[in-house]
Amino acid sequence: MPIRCDRRELIRPVRLYLDQDISISDAKEIVFATAKAQVSSVDILAGEARISYKIEYDVVYSSQDKTDVYSSTYERNATLKNTNMMPGQYAHFTTAVVSTEHAGVANLKMRVEIEISGYTIIEKEINLPEIADNINVKYETVDIDQVLPIKDGNFNLEREFDVKEGISKILLADTQSIVKESNILDGICALTGESYTYITYLSDGNLSSRCFTVPWNFEVPVDSSAADVSACWSVSAEDTLVTLFGETAENEADSIKIRINFKTNGYLVNNYEINFPVDAYSVSHELEIKNNISDLFKNICTDNITEKVSGIARITEDRTRIRSILAISPPTVGATVMSNDNGLMVEGILTSTIAYLNGEDEVASILAEIPYNFILDKDFPQNAIELSSNAVINSISAKARHNDEIEVVAEININVLAMIMKKIEYIASVKDSNPLTAGDVAISLYIAKKGETMWDVAKVLRVSIEDLMRLNPELKYPFTGGERVIVYRALND
Repeated sequence: MPIRCDRRELIRPVRLYLDQDISISDAKEIVFATAKAQVSSVDILAGEARISYKIEYDVVYSSQDKTDVYSSTYERNATLKNTNMMPGQYAHFTTAVVSTEHAGVANLKMRVEIEISGYTIIEKEINLPEIADNINVKYETVDIDQVLPIKDGNFNLEREFDVKEGISKILLADTQSIVKESNILDGICALTGESYTYITYLSDGNLSSRCFTVPWNFEVPVDSSAADVSACWSVSAEDTLVTLFGETAENEADSIKIRINFKTNGYLVNNYEINFPVDAYSVSHELEIKNNISDLFKNICTDNITEKVSGIARITEDRTRIRSILAISPPTVGATVMSNDNGLMVEGILTSTIAYLNGEDEVASILAEIPYNFILDKDFPQNAIELSSNAVINSISAKARHNDEIEVVAEININVLAMIMKKIEYIASVKDSNPLTAGDVAISLYIAKKGETMWDVAKVLRVSIEDLMRLNPELKYPFTGGERVIVYRALND
């Protein structure tokens, strides 16, 4: 009997540094220099994946008489190795900007560190034998997870927001998303989540920023026959379009419309209870038994955990100090998870650029890099493997402390995927061999040992468990040691 137990396998992530020269002839000051990356296509070959991705650079700068944004997009390619990948196999990849650096102004040099990560689904089948009725078999019930990919999908949503301060121009818009809940019923998976759209804009000629929370829910058809089924999802924003409408007394927009194009990716985890044959004997024949050992994997998907992160950015340059905070760039965050004696731990760095007005009424900026680490789950299994995480910034704020310090406070939302591996040894094949020689003893007496089971004693005495219980109805199980077990047999003439 074939048993499918396809599993998820992480593909080792690759980090790349990308250098780009950007010319902005009228720039006098670089306020924000940001980047975002997105996978365009994937080609799976034997042992490797060839990935095409695009990277978009957005530079907010101030010139002699205005604040504006310069944007440019480039196509790049990368190759990730994995010996288990084969053509036609399912795989999913994502790109994330880990950090950005820049130098210069009119002739800007940007360096972006990106991480490309992903997973593939490895097909695996276990064949359990058909065992004859005259053979006594001991079974072990084991939970089996079968991972099945869900076809990638897209959905769009629009939300409108009032903006009291008025907006004259949108400079940057970036969206991060989390899945808060997923429920499967009658072949439909209902997803609920939130997106956080970070917008940098001009209001009355001044630089400003704000985060808009966009709740959403939608349904996805899924194909599963398992009674116990769950799903692990990621939802990312492929495009964010912000348009202005309405009008204030200063001829600025007093409302915005946010349109987000989402891409969904996920996989089902079908859970089954399977009886594995782990031991066998016959009352009439010797048996030829061959065993196999297989690795089985239990999938773990943690609930979303929200923690507060805070830190200080200090101005060390010899320049006039902070007068007021203007804007915060869309934040980026990296997260590395590990499991040890303390539980499930996470550490990383939150990065954002803070624009402020200095004492000379000039727009200046500082890169805030806030390290963090905390325990997500004290009771998380220490033997978990294949750990991966998704981190999203729910909110971020900044305020001036003294003349040369900015306090940054943010909420980070993290969920973790992992697996637990279990080895099982089971009977792959069994058949009768030589007939057993009939004994000349009509009564067999066996003294049970502590911890022995009915199966252990029945196997020693070469009787079925049913006969053992019928002949010894007074016995209580499990054995505590010293019990007398009697079996009566008919002698051959």
